[in-house]
Amino acid sequence: MNNEYVSIVIPTYNRDYSLKKAIMSILNQTYQKFELIIVDDNSQDNTEAIVKTILDCRIKYIKLDKNSGANKARNIGVKNSKYNIVAFHDSDDEWHIDKLEKQLEYFQNGKFDIVSCKYNKYINNKFICILPNEDVDLSKNLLTKILYENFISTQTILGKKECFENEKFDESFPRFQDWDLILRLVKKYRVGFLNISLVDVYLQEDSITKNSETGVIALKKIYKKYSELILEDKKLNSYFNRHIYISSILNKKPEKQFIKDAFQLEKNLKNIVFYLISLFNLENCYFFYKKLKSGGFFQ
Repeated sequence: MNNEYVSIVIPTYNRDYSLKKAIMSILNQTYQKFELIIVDDNSQDNTEAIVKTILDCRIKYIKLDKNSGANKARNIGVKNSKYNIVAFHDSDDEWHIDKLEKQLEYFQNGKFDIVSCKYNKYINNKFICILPNEDVDLSKNLLTKILYENFISTQTILGKKECFENEKFDESFPRFQDWDLILRLVKKYRVGFLNISLVDVYLQEDSITKNSETGVIALKKIYKKYSELILEDKKLNSYFNRHIYISSILNKKPEKQFIKDAFQLEKNLKNIVFYLISLFNLENCYFFYKKLKSGGFFQ
């Protein structure tokens, strides 16, 4: 491994209870050549005080004048970075101690523009699964696989700064900004995927529920933005329509037309089950809703 330095960007907003843990998971990395740019999206808690207690000259703290969203904060972080390689982290989560070392080595040896890796998913601090649950085969169409599954999370992304300058985080996306970004990057650059888990991602069940409305909005934006690719594949088109319907159930505002369209495109088991649910108005049934919310039913 050569002497490359890395700029690491963390956007944060009112995360004084988890930010220090996220920061320390970076400062304790086995690979130590980096700067850490913390972009505070106008937090109203003790975020600034917590950052100032950590005495490390590699930390650069930027506080925004108004709350503008994590995507804008990430773009500002990239703009203020001084190294040619940029990685991203989130203030709720933790990097494994050798994340940067292993990912940078893979990035350099493979001569990639962008790399990602697997991550461990936790809900309410309980381990749920490793994502993706199978290895990514780069000999197959990565763009199609990513359209089917949003498995590249922001905390796992590392790459050339110029890529993130040319393809910025879309600030109009309320969720799935990582999905949108990686789809654009895969179309333009050489993207690698390291099939080991190097990040712990922590979600709370209440935050998943609160994000249901933005999930529907973001899924529709993905569908519209990449419609040229989606509409040419009947199976993929059916998949997107079903998932928009599922998200609308979680938002407690079922949009039945999407499952009807999915069913017309493809009469597979999942579409049949959800089409019957829509016909009999079972969307708010406690059993189905709880199973969907936990991610345990036909997702």
